[in-house]
Amino acid sequence: MLRLFSLCCGEGEEENKYGALQDTDCVAATIAADTMIRQKRKIRFVEDQVAILNQKNRLSDQPDGDRDDLFLWTEEDHENAAMLRRNIISPSFDVTEPSLLLPKYPKTDQQKAFLRKALRENFLFRDLSDDEANDLIDAMQSQIFSQDDVIVRQGDTGDYFYIVENGKVNFVSDGKGIVGHCGTMGYFGELALLYNCPRAVSCIAASPQVHVWKVDQKTFRSLVAHRAQHQHVTVKQLLRSISLFRDLNDYELNRFTNSLIRVQWNKGDRIVQKGDEGKVFYIVQNGKVKVHEIGLGQSHFEDQILGPGDWFGERALLTGEVRAANVTALTNVTTLAMDRTTFESVLGSLRIMMEREMRKKVLRGIALFAKGCISDEELSKIVDLMKEQGFRQGDKLVEAGKPYPMQLWIIRHGKLLVFSVKNEGTIYNFQSGDHFGEKSVRGDPGHISSHTAVCEEDLTAWVLTRQDIEAVLGDVERLGQAARLLDVISTPYSDICLKNLTKRKVLGKGAFGKVWLVSHNSTNEFFALKELSKIKILDLQQLKYLEREKNFLSLLEHPFLLHLVACFQDLNKVYLVLPVIPGGELYNVVRHQRSESRGLPNNSAAFYAACIVEGLAHFHERQIAYRDLKLENVLIDEEGYCKIVDLGFAKVVENKTFTLVGTPEYLAPEIIMSKGYDKAVDYWSLGVLSYELVVGRSPFYLRGSSQIDLFKRIVLGHYSIPDYVHESQKDLIQKLLIRNSSNRLGNMKNGVVDIKRHVWFKDSKILFPSIRRKERGAPWVPKVKDDFENFDNFQETEHEKDNDRCLTKAEQDLFAGF
Repeated sequence: MLRLFSLCCGEGEEENKYGALQDTDCVAATIAADTMIRQKRKIRFVEDQVAILNQKNRLSDQPDGDRDDLFLWTEEDHENAAMLRRNIISPSFDVTEPSLLLPKYPKTDQQKAFLRKALRENFLFRDLSDDEANDLIDAMQSQIFSQDDVIVRQGDTGDYFYIVENGKVNFVSDGKGIVGHCGTMGYFGELALLYNCPRAVSCIAASPQVHVWKVDQKTFRSLVAHRAQHQHVTVKQLLRSISLFRDLNDYELNRFTNSLIRVQWNKGDRIVQKGDEGKVFYIVQNGKVKVHEIGLGQSHFEDQILGPGDWFGERALLTGEVRAANVTALTNVTTLAMDRTTFESVLGSLRIMMEREMRKKVLRGIALFAKGCISDEELSKIVDLMKEQGFRQGDKLVEAGKPYPMQLWIIRHGKLLVFSVKNEGTIYNFQSGDHFGEKSVRGDPGHISSHTAVCEEDLTAWVLTRQDIEAVLGDVERLGQAARLLDVISTPYSDICLKNLTKRKVLGKGAFGKVWLVSHNSTNEFFALKELSKIKILDLQQLKYLEREKNFLSLLEHPFLLHLVACFQDLNKVYLVLPVIPGGELYNVVRHQRSESRGLPNNSAAFYAACIVEGLAHFHERQIAYRDLKLENVLIDEEGYCKIVDLGFAKVVENKTFTLVGTPEYLAPEIIMSKGYDKAVDYWSLGVLSYELVVGRSPFYLRGSSQIDLFKRIVLGHYSIPDYVHESQKDLIQKLLIRNSSNRLGNMKNGVVDIKRHVWFKDSKILFPSIRRKERGAPWVPKVKDDFENFDNFQETEHEKDNDRCLTKAEQDLFAGF
């Protein structure tokens, strides 16, 4: 038997009796091939499945259909859904620890089989490998309860997930009585494995004896995260050892690692059949294979033995030509596989990938890029936009007296003659390897050239336009500048303190305090004053998130991101002084301006989405995952443009992080499944937010949904798009709501450029440089009044008194950085 399973979050499949595939609800992809299938059929079956799995990872499910009744929401529906729009967070842990000590509790083989079957019934566990499932089963603890014992009490913070082996458990809600029950192989408490939250109901033993198995959050999340991290690092190290991929940068290597499919073979299995069409490329991870009967002609070649780190079938990535040899497993073998279509969507064609590295080396030698504040990831995306163009002898690339093309030419073959009209016909000669037009890329649009550049012979050049560079960098001013990660923004209000401010009204209230509208006593300028209780920050273990927010607000500068004006503290509170954003939340814009039972008009939705894309791009250029994108965290400024606020969950993520943070309705599947994630989660959230802009409601919440129902729909990709949504809108949403993050729009080889060039923005006449410079009229501009009517009314909270206890000296010292 051979087994095939995905290294990343993908959709499950299982073979039916005809060898075809049928969908299951399983998240992990596990395929069993009948041992009676003939070798050639088995090979085709596996290679087809690798392609199918990768294709399905590039698609989204819509099993609900386009039922209009799903989209007719009442105000009560919106209020109920709002309960699931509050931030959640799980404790963090260190996945870099070399070993993980898990508890082990004795079980019979029968009990292990029972627990394995029960785990497969729950979506949270279906993508566990056999090793992970075995470790989790070993860590599950037995407990027996008697009739009427309270197993879980409503309102208590959840600590364990339970599986019932024998007996009956009633679910009891205060004031409602019994609202449900479960028996043998039933389970409850899944949310406790994800984050600390109050139990929604009490769970009470309803039979003389109830035998349960339980596991806690730390054990489950640590197990899954450590396994995922170890697997990722192991595969990545293997790829680094392969000369074929030695020029991949870290970003590309991570993407490649996340897209591989693991296939296990038994000794004697035929992996590749000579003469078959090549579809899949393989890397040997464990075991040995024999390459034999090599060649399609009369020449004789010696057989080859391949082991860990070796590969075969690479021509499948280049040409797809027929296999020139047989490959047979000499031992039990584990291979990592990828089909050509997936490879090209993740990294581009192998031939282009190799040429890309050569182009990157050329760009690194040009001062404009060598001295620019540009990451390797961004340079890769710029290179992908370069075009090779041919010119005939006598063609003029630039002509004196005419606007200078804002382009950079890198000459591959041929000669270019450049002469100056102003400088008495000074002549410059350019040939293969030279570059021309560097200064024009950063010049003023419409600049009139004083030079003429003419091809002295037929010429081939790589051409890069200013528009291409702006699509990646956002601002060409970053070119030629000394690298600066994040420079502190200077402010004329460095002397701001509490006594210089007058409180006007409360604009909002959160878990840690209020946000006040204040005015500066000297200038009468309005600001937002965010006052945060120190003791509540410490009690809820949020200090590091506040520190991150303060740092990012101080360091990031972008027209669509909030910035910090001043920060100070007293004995009880930390104060952040911020610009006032008078238009209120985008959430209210959608609620109040949407058409009946629908979202915003097309052009309005595209405008807001474009602003947010620009803001996310600025985060991602600096390897920052925002992690809390939602309508409530986007405010509308005085010009009608977006400002992304609330940076407490933002984090520099160079590889993967494992903390469960964010808002339930916007969480990406990889966050929920605890296997590690990167900044691609922001593009999933962008897909959810775009859906809300055009439909007017959340894609994954249904009436009466519990939070665990919501998470299951997210992980399985279950949502529907109404018929009235434009095809281009639908296409963007579907490509953002891809469960496999490696195939998610914005996280593929062209990065955010793929989003900016999407047909929806093109059809909506969105020009991103124009959006970034705020040159386009906004669909709605708030009427700014002194009462700031666009904010909710919190007048009743203005006179509330704080009852915080005094902090100890050790606790005060924790706030020294403020």
